[in-house]
Amino acid sequence: MPSNLSGPLPRAWEKEEVFASSDEFFAGLMAEIKRAKQSIYFEVYLFELDPFGKKILKALEEVAERGVQVKLMVDGVGSPAWNLPLLKELEQVKVNARIYKPYPWVRLGFRFFPKLFNVWKMGRWFRKLNRRNHRKVCVIDNKLAWLGSMNVCENLLRFYAGERAWRDTGVRVEGESVQALIFAFERAWIRAWGGKMRSFRLQESNLSPTFRQIRYFWKINPLVRLNLSFYLRNFYYQDLLNRLHSATQRIWITSAYFIPSGAILRALRAAAWAGVDVRILVSRKMDVRMVRWLTSILLYELLRAGVKVFEYEPRVLHAKTILIDYWATIGSSNLNHRSLIHDLEVDVVVQKPASLADLEKYFLRDEANAEEMNSKGWKQRFWLQRILGRIFFFFRYWL
Repeated sequence: MPSNLSGPLPRAWEKEEVFASSDEFFAGLMAEIKRAKQSIYFEVYLFELDPFGKKILKALEEVAERGVQVKLMVDGVGSPAWNLPLLKELEQVKVNARIYKPYPWVRLGFRFFPKLFNVWKMGRWFRKLNRRNHRKVCVIDNKLAWLGSMNVCENLLRFYAGERAWRDTGVRVEGESVQALIFAFERAWIRAWGGKMRSFRLQESNLSPTFRQIRYFWKINPLVRLNLSFYLRNFYYQDLLNRLHSATQRIWITSAYFIPSGAILRALRAAAWAGVDVRILVSRKMDVRMVRWLTSILLYELLRAGVKVFEYEPRVLHAKTILIDYWATIGSSNLNHRSLIHDLEVDVVVQKPASLADLEKYFLRDEANAEEMNSKGWKQRFWLQRILGRIFFFFRYWL
């Protein structure tokens, strides 16, 4: 399909602001939720029903009561505590909520157990469960969006977690390209599960006009990198590889879960051999320990090529940013097989000098709080960790 169905798109956001503090990010988001006049489209992978999550729900209920259209979508695996009674409770306060591909026992209740003996249905369910909605986006009044790596949970905020709060990066953007985020939201919305589910035709009648603009399914957007079709997923993957190969000054990557494909590893090694300043920043503290073991195996190959690798120590590093020369992205995508192959993700390109300066400042600040790895130190690591990393390497497709 051609990539120019809708004509030229803006080459820069009207406004963009980068956040390296979850407290500041959510303070700004909450303020704009309360000022919303028309609509709020909110999708998030993990939405905890802790005091902070309930605070967000309360704000959404208040704006819904005064006539703002509120659509809230959580992921079924990321937010397993969500269920039909909660959706119906939110429906009563005019908040339309759905769960994207919930666990089958959440959707079917006791009816699930007899179906355990149907191998074909169980296989189909678990294939669907492997494809998650990992995006974290809130679009307000069809003109601005807040997105990044921030889930809704107390662990992210210093107000609740203190010095243990996770380190995330987010961004606020304004511009015409926000319409692509609305299209992606509503395409997932009609596939999600909720209390008011009817046929596809009845669901579509409640969607915004943006949903009918199918150009967003094929359009190559210079500002919004969506992987909602195989065409877009492959295009943006090849585009990233091309940018890695053509970098002349720097490649600075912050990745919470760094399990890249072989092509990306080769591109990073080639850039380092060519004299490009290649730096990888990963987290020493992880919520998924096996990922750290596997990551260490892949990083060893980069260390031998001269890539600088840093392990962030103070807390969990959950940010996902890429800075290649003077081009940068912020979003939900990790450099792992889940993001590259399976899950729904979104990243936005930021280009304004202030945004690039902020990303550079935050990267250097994180680097100062990290320990630089070297191949000698890697070999001195506990032998069992190296063995486990090589074992988990064979399961990287699922991680």
